[in-house]
This record gives sequence, structure tokens and C-alpha cells, in this order.
Amino acid sequence: MLFEDHYSNIIKTFWWGLGLSIVGMMLAVVVVGYFVLLAVWVWSIFKIIKGLAKITSNKAYNS
Repeated sequence: MLFEDHYSNIIKTFWWGLGLSIVGMMLAVVVVGYFVLLAVWVWSIFKIIKGLAKITSNKAYNS
């Protein structure tokens, strides 16, 4: 199925982003967490844009 990769990518991005955001919020007390949260935000935006570029080209995510 063409879109199966996209669905699994969305689910993985959500759970990894949620988990790392929780870690970043806990580390925000030590200021390092703000950098973790920024990195998670940039990584999530990258994954979303990459997925949108692939899906509009009718390609599988991992092609």
C-alpha cells in the first residue's frame, strides 16, 4: 500500500515528538531542555515537510 509508510511515519513522529518533548520539559529546569524542545520542533517540521513533499509526488515515504 502506497500510503502505509506515511501513516507509520505520522505515528512515529507523534510518539517520538511527544516523548522527547516531555524529556525536554523536564530538562527545561536546567536550561538544556529548551535546546531539546527546539531540536524536537525542528525535527518535527522537517519530517512533516518531507512527508508532504513525498505524498504530493505519490511516492512512498521510504523510497
